[in-house]
Amino acid sequence: KNDNPDLTGGLDVKYNINSNLTLDFTANTDFAQVEADDEYVNLTRYSMYLPEKRMFFQERSSIFGFNMGQSQELFYSRRIGLNNGQPVRIFGGARLTGRMGKWDLGLLDMQTEKYDETPSENFGVLRARRQVFNPNSYVGGMLTTRIGANGTSSMSYGADGVFRLFGDDYLETRFAQTTNVDGKIQADAKENSFAYLRWERRNEEGFAYNLTYSYSGLDFNPSAGFMSKFGIAGVDLRTQYGWLPGEKSKLQSFKLTMGYTNMHRLIDSGLENLWISGGFNLMTKNGWSVMTSLFHMKEGILNEFKLSENAFVPAGQYTYQNLFSMISTPFTKPLVLELNIIGGEFYDGTRASVTAEPTLNLSSSFQLGGSYSFNQVKFGSRNQVFTSHLAKLKFLYMYNTKLSISSFVQYNDVNSILIGNLRLRYNPREGNDFYLVYNEIRPSSNYSYGNASHVSFLNRMILLKYVHTFKI
Repeated sequence: KNDNPDLTGGLDVKYNINSNLTLDFTANTDFAQVEADDEYVNLTRYSMYLPEKRMFFQERSSIFGFNMGQSQELFYSRRIGLNNGQPVRIFGGARLTGRMGKWDLGLLDMQTEKYDETPSENFGVLRARRQVFNPNSYVGGMLTTRIGANGTSSMSYGADGVFRLFGDDYLETRFAQTTNVDGKIQADAKENSFAYLRWERRNEEGFAYNLTYSYSGLDFNPSAGFMSKFGIAGVDLRTQYGWLPGEKSKLQSFKLTMGYTNMHRLIDSGLENLWISGGFNLMTKNGWSVMTSLFHMKEGILNEFKLSENAFVPAGQYTYQNLFSMISTPFTKPLVLELNIIGGEFYDGTRASVTAEPTLNLSSSFQLGGSYSFNQVKFGSRNQVFTSHLAKLKFLYMYNTKLSISSFVQYNDVNSILIGNLRLRYNPREGNDFYLVYNEIRPSSNYSYGNASHVSFLNRMILLKYVHTFKI
């Protein structure tokens, strides 16, 4: 606990080299006005991907994208300035984005402060791509570096391409490699390699599909990126047939969908995932949307994973089925509701999950939204039960174009915490901003972690921030 307020300052400079190329400098980068991360409950054995919320990294972020399937990325900006969700001071850095000739370019370099056992680090990213053959095709490459003040260093590099071959058929290719912490590649280079090949037909009417093969070596680990699954290879096939019924129908679109996934571990050639799914999606012309899928799954669990201290899934192979459904009401109405339901078997137990996300648009200046998620997993053979409740509430009120106030409150009973975030923003003119920010994390009644079970709050911050932009 520190009751002495810190007085600090920062500097951000944006310089337009020309109409297509922008250079950004930042010193003592501050993200105090950023909304808190969304709480979540993870029922999988894989790490969860959290989206970037910091404006500096959101700007022109698409040029740094190098997607390796699902949410896996060769560069993941949350590696910079965050450590297990806790902010780490960023001393500063620079970013260059835009176009030079026929090339789209992105260059980023940032330096962070030492945090606990993590040394001060430098993160570097270079991204380049250019259009080839036609407006829907490109080739590109990416290089990332992560260098620690303690002498550790690692590098990731890759090449990718998207090619529109004919009609709505596309071919996507990606290849990448990583070095170890000493900056070297093993003698067997494929262990440090990633390969991705995807053939896709993109259309909403008629037959569409995508067939993907991916390979991720046992030692492929982009230190400045994000990977949820390591050391696996296999195929993923998705097909659909869609109809656009026309003017006389109340339906906007209707699709039948099927999916097949078969992934194996490289370490023992054992099964990782085998999923077969079938379902439908429909959307009405007045804005209703319904999606339903039935899943048949086989999962190979190499190591036991825990849902909580009292509920776990032992190592072994499991076969089970469950159903997923999503219903969404029209977005044009004052009250919008999205409902997600998952039910059925779960490994050697059962699962029931419900998430409701209502949004109330009271006026053009006042929006109120929230969500509530309930999960219950039962393993009857082991007499284990896992139950979770997660509630969120957001509101935004814009008094006028210059003054707004927003709040985000979350309750997570798995972590036994209540998180509150309140932000007032005054924008007297373009480029000038004043922020008043209040953040607080409180333990709930069943919170217990060392001596913290006796405190009234875990973290509290009140912050005033002023941003002034000037032209030279």
